[in-house]
Amino acid sequence: MMMIMVVIVLVILVGGGGFLGRQRFAAQLKKEIPKWIEKGWVEQSGGDKILASVAGGRKHAISTAFAILGVILFGSGVITFMASNWNEIPKLIKLVILFSSMWAAFTGALWCHLREAYMWLSEAMLLLGVILFGVNIMLIAQIYHIDSHYPNGVLVWGLGALFVAWLMESKPVFIVSILLTLLWTAMESFGFLMFHWQFLLVWGIQLFVSIRCDWRGMIRFLALSFLIWSAFSFFTIIELSSTLNMVYLVQDYFIFYLILFLLGMHLRLNPVTVSYGEMMQKSVAIAALACSYILTFPDFLEGKIRVSGSYSSLRPPADNLWLWIMGGLLLVLISLALWHRKRTLQQNTRQAYHVWGLGVLGAMLLVMLVNMTQWGEAALIAVMFNIVYFIMLIWLMFFGMRTENRPLVNMAFLFFAITLLSRYFDTFWKLLDRSLFFMVGGVLLIALGIILEKKRRKLVAGIDHKQGVPS
Repeated sequence: MMMIMVVIVLVILVGGGGFLGRQRFAAQLKKEIPKWIEKGWVEQSGGDKILASVAGGRKHAISTAFAILGVILFGSGVITFMASNWNEIPKLIKLVILFSSMWAAFTGALWCHLREAYMWLSEAMLLLGVILFGVNIMLIAQIYHIDSHYPNGVLVWGLGALFVAWLMESKPVFIVSILLTLLWTAMESFGFLMFHWQFLLVWGIQLFVSIRCDWRGMIRFLALSFLIWSAFSFFTIIELSSTLNMVYLVQDYFIFYLILFLLGMHLRLNPVTVSYGEMMQKSVAIAALACSYILTFPDFLEGKIRVSGSYSSLRPPADNLWLWIMGGLLLVLISLALWHRKRTLQQNTRQAYHVWGLGVLGAMLLVMLVNMTQWGEAALIAVMFNIVYFIMLIWLMFFGMRTENRPLVNMAFLFFAITLLSRYFDTFWKLLDRSLFFMVGGVLLIALGIILEKKRRKLVAGIDHKQGVPS
């Protein structure tokens, strides 16, 4: 049942979201193509063919979405039937039903794929085959009482889905593979309490397949799965280490995400990998900002975080292991920054925001080192973190504008507003009368929202104008 719900979410993401996106695209084309014809960019017949092609894609998107919903219902019916009649069905009949239904689904998918009129149905049949493949793994293990490491069954299921996705070039099945891999690493991380580095091996294979098939859109799903795995690993490391300093671990994660952000900047220097660099920056920027946002809270730096009904100390002295880990991360980060500086100088692509970025990076690392030495009160260190954090947000807005990266600009504005709101609650909650607190806060929020939205729209409009996007 859980897998059925996951596939329903998949349908909404792939079918519904993609269909709505195509609708907006088709509506925009209807407005733009007459202008292109008038300017002589395309002929009337060519414009009509473009619109017909888009309309055909929309039709197939609706059909595919309904077909996928149909196979979900059919698959749930098969599962329900087998569960309700499990004890009455002989073992041989069980195996025949399981394998014949799975191969019938895959055969039907291949038959539809080879016929253009039914190609839209092949995705749904592939999903049904993958669902039945997972059901077979679980039920066969139950039939023969196979007592094994049960997350391995989910791993085999995910690898099977990945193989089908690669063989049939199916994006929906590829997303199912990603979801199953996340389920596998969640089982290993929380069920068996281990730092599940093996996830990266499967994730690397998925990344190779997505690049091999030129599925640039799937990179976003892989980036999201990587961030989710890193979050799983964060909580697993906390459970495994009795001497862990959570504050320093957040700093390590922040440096780690900065390393990935710098790797994205390196990829942007190559015309072949520029799109991958942009996607990497978008994905890790929000994680890095979230880590640095956490470090702006004095209570967190002091260790005044309530855990299981009592205040837990998050700031014991750092042992040598964690100092070495942070030192290694800093070495990689500084090396990448210096290498980027060298490459931009050689290619004559170095801009002023690169220099300012290095300055912001150095300031943040300096504050982190001050925090590790526990020099000064946590409140003072928090003030230093806040100052550098706001400067970093301003730099990110400027960087996003100069590199024509709208998501980075929007992300910076979002965190800017959230942080201002947090500081208002931190500072004035105990100082002002409650009624005055809410009234002043309401006025400030309205004014802040208007100002930030005007600035954001102005920056985004400038980016759209540079990219030639119609307003």
